Amino acid sequence: MGDFEEIYRINKDLLYKFILKMCANESLAEELAQETFFKAFVHTNEFTGKCKISTWLCQIAKNEYFNYLKKNKRIVALGFDDPDYHGSLSFEDAYYRVECKEQAKIILDIANELPSIYKDVFLEKIIGDLSYSDIAIIHAKSKSWARVTFYRAKQKILERMETYEKL
Repeated sequence: MGDFEEIYRINKDLLYKFILKMCANESLAEELAQETFFKAFVHTNEFTGKCKISTWLCQIAKNEYFNYLKKNKRIVALGFDDPDYHGSLSFEDAYYRVECKEQAKIILDIANELPSIYKDVFLEKIIGDLSYSDIAIIHAKSKSWARVTFYRAKQKILERMETYEKL
């Protein structure tokens, strides 16, 4: 137990900041950090030592955040969640928003079909809004690796979108 307390003490601020950067919500970041440390404690025997403990914790946190997003999908009426919304939407605005949401769903569906590393980096960058530096830390790689992997993921998605549009 003493060893895990040390892991917690050393990594709690880094993990909290990492999660906060993804979700931009202090109370959610605290909740996800607690859940991450709980899962790490329960699954300590699964840590293989192939990466730094902070990398392992960030990976768990990222998965917790994505699980949170899946479980808490909001059904939002067109435009009503927009802080700039002041009444009614024109047909063109409504159509544009629906079109954007449909394209976003297609992109996410395609991203989920990519090999794991491309999918992870793409989602960390797009959904998590993480910097290349943060992504590099999670995967224990360089910043340029993160940038290149994201670029390749984007290219694969664009290629598959072209095929999808031809159907």
